Amino acid sequence: MTSQSDPAEDLGAWDQAAQSGVCPHCGKVAHQVLATPRILVDTGSESEAYALVDEEGWFVAQGASVTEADWRRHTEQGEMWTPHLPDAVWQTALCAACQRLSLWRQGVLIFPRVTRGAVAAHPDMPETAAALFNEASSVLAGSRRAAAALGRASLEALLKAVDQNPARRDLNTRIGELHGQINTSLWQVLTALRVVGNDALHSEDGDLVALYLSDDAGELAEMFLAAINELVEELVTRPKRSAEIYAMLPESKRQAAERAGAQRE
Repeated sequence: MTSQSDPAEDLGAWDQAAQSGVCPHCGKVAHQVLATPRILVDTGSESEAYALVDEEGWFVAQGASVTEADWRRHTEQGEMWTPHLPDAVWQTALCAACQRLSLWRQGVLIFPRVTRGAVAAHPDMPETAAALFNEASSVLAGSRRAAAALGRASLEALLKAVDQNPARRDLNTRIGELHGQINTSLWQVLTALRVVGNDALHSEDGDLVALYLSDDAGELAEMFLAAINELVEELVTRPKRSAEIYAMLPESKRQAAERAGAQRE
């Protein structure tokens, strides 16, 4: 069975585990209904559905129709309408938990794209910021520039959501105001993300942008995403937990503590 940390490792393992595996969409270990994608082929008198193959010569395009190569006719031997052919090149898996399809080619996950090692958005991240964050993570393997821009947009959406000041301000100002409110190392990484997210999208030169784009392992990109999650922890999660703990104190104790605090001001 595939592991929770790497849902894209091996579709074939699902066949030996009662078609159960880790869904690359929802991340749950769940029953997967396997099926073989088909292409509708015009055979002259009727149309037939053949298992999808992407090698040259298996199918022929004629006008608006797809026809089979002559030698293709007898390859499936009566299995044309069998839902799942285990040896087929392409396979789909429908997750019973989230009801979403994943697409595989020879056991390798094609859709959805999963970036190894990338973390999901913090559960307390505001909805708009989380959507941008997860999109940045999903495109990281294919486009570092797009991932940087989306990460920057996620950071900006997060700061807008938690900002108590209604005035319109740019991201540079918002991050600048965090100086002294969050730990210095986190503030520095977020500042770097702001610069890289802007400059990489506009193809501007710079040592940090060059390092980010040439980082084959994606460690710098993952550091940027982890920094956004850490900011959620500092600005959203910890204050919420602190307030919940404080609310559990008897009201008389809270009032006494607040009077003592007011006297010291």
